[in-house]
Amino acid sequence: MVKAYEDIHSHLPTGRVRMLKQGTIEKLFKEEARRRPEIRSTDIKDELMHQYNVSVSIYKCRKARRIALDMVLETQKQQFAKLWDYEAELKRSNNNCSTEIVTVEKDGRQGLKIVLATILPNAEHRNCARHVYANWKKTYNNEDYRPFFCNVAYSRTVPEYDSQMAELRAFDREAHDDLKAAGPNSWCRAFFSNTAHSDNVCNNLSESFNRTIRKARELPLINMLETIRRQAMTRISRSCSFEVSLRLKTCVCREWDLTGIPCSHAVRVINDNNHDSANYVDYYYKRQVWIETYRNNIKPVNGEIFWQKTGKDPIGVPGYRKMSGRPKKNRIKAAHESPTKPNRVTRDGRTITCGNCRKVGHNRLTCKNAAYVVEGPKRKRGRPWKIYADGETNPKQPKRQKKTQSQSSINTHVVTSSCPEASTRPSSSISTDAATRPPSTGCGRGRPPGKGQAQARREVVPRGHGVYISPFTNRVFEVYGEISRVIGSSSKE
Repeated sequence: MVKAYEDIHSHLPTGRVRMLKQGTIEKLFKEEARRRPEIRSTDIKDELMHQYNVSVSIYKCRKARRIALDMVLETQKQQFAKLWDYEAELKRSNNNCSTEIVTVEKDGRQGLKIVLATILPNAEHRNCARHVYANWKKTYNNEDYRPFFCNVAYSRTVPEYDSQMAELRAFDREAHDDLKAAGPNSWCRAFFSNTAHSDNVCNNLSESFNRTIRKARELPLINMLETIRRQAMTRISRSCSFEVSLRLKTCVCREWDLTGIPCSHAVRVINDNNHDSANYVDYYYKRQVWIETYRNNIKPVNGEIFWQKTGKDPIGVPGYRKMSGRPKKNRIKAAHESPTKPNRVTRDGRTITCGNCRKVGHNRLTCKNAAYVVEGPKRKRGRPWKIYADGETNPKQPKRQKKTQSQSSINTHVVTSSCPEASTRPSSSISTDAATRPPSTGCGRGRPPGKGQAQARREVVPRGHGVYISPFTNRVFEVYGEISRVIGSSSKE
């Protein structure tokens, strides 16, 4: 119920509506998400602004898109249970269509090779030269090696391959041996067969296809397959002194042999013989073959309610372990591939040390060895004591008081005898005075007596009249009544 409505405002319209929640947005775009599961959050935000003149935060659009897709899309378990029915519909709608549901057990990278060898036994298997170079570059990370690798990979004949490998061997013998061990038969043009009619040494075609279906890979299984099928239907509907043998359609450079299209050497010979070069193009490039290839296009498929029920046991969902962090959608590029980060530093070449067993080559998470035990007593916490030249380790030695100039001049006289020297002051018997005099507190002029360690470190000076030698410190004191002073030190021979 609206109690008051104010139509006059003192500010310009901003289009921001705080009362519009993600639940309402989800209801507006539910059917759109059903028809187009790859819809993005930015598309919802732009459509709200264009159709309703309303500005909504991108966070609300993301939540609304997630709610709408959860209501439209089914779970993986339901999708896998319908695979047999989906296969039957594909075979019904597309005549002579062959389908195969294969379960690949991941064993490093050998599982894909086994499946390809089983399903496509006559297909030629090649390795991507860019990935081979990336592995080879981990050891030889110098740009001087790159021209040698490119010359080897793009050589069309075996003699040219041997010549390029000889140059690499003269430059670096170890690099030559490692590159030869990488198996050039699968990534060098000189060893490619003439059956495939393709001289590509990199898997750019598969990378481009992977980039095209990037959005479809985020969907559940059947929705992913349907999205890829629609993309393929759309693309199909829219729808290069040598010895040359014209009879065998070959050239020594092997470009004509690999591609099926006459090379520059063959074109010159064809023109010299007044022949049409189009007649020497391979049969696969003919217009009739192109038409026959795409004559049987992918046929439309009925909705799920019209699928024939096969009654087979549902296919179980493979095990999945959720990794920590946000899932990556793009391919992880190597350090030399990123054009925006040419100076990126990687951890290649570094030697890691395990914190558990103190060995190199692995870390604590993958360590299977016993823990390293430090022999001897455990060092106490805190900063270790400094060891001085004389072997002492206590840094808190009491500091000696600075001596005056008069005392330092007196201390230079060394008394070598225990007999007292002559004194200008009158002498008296010190045996009775020292025995009967009570111990003095050492209080004199100036600062009062200290407490604690300062008072304990105060030396007791004998009282009386005469010259004394301390048996503990070998110092010589001159005593006159209550007054005493150090006049030197004695040395023992």
